[in-house]
Amino acid sequence: LVGDHGKRLERRRRQPSRIIPRNHLVQKAIDLTESGDLAWVKSLVDRGQRPFEWQAGDVEWARSPEPEERVTRTFCGT
Repeated sequence: LVGDHGKRLERRRRQPSRIIPRNHLVQKAIDLTESGDLAWVKSLVDRGQRPFEWQAGDVEWARSPEPEERVTRTFCGT
């Protein structure tokens, strides 16, 4: 691999993502999108642009779901 792309790929292999789209966050994004409230969804998408860096406020994105937020069933539309 050459250039910046190769360097980014190598860095990703060495460092795990700090932020991942956990099921309860994805479900919240779906629910809010269906209701027309896109502000929180936009913040999730924006935060996902740099998943390998820990940023202020990331505790909310990284926390485990509360009992009422647990997603126990998921569906694949493919």
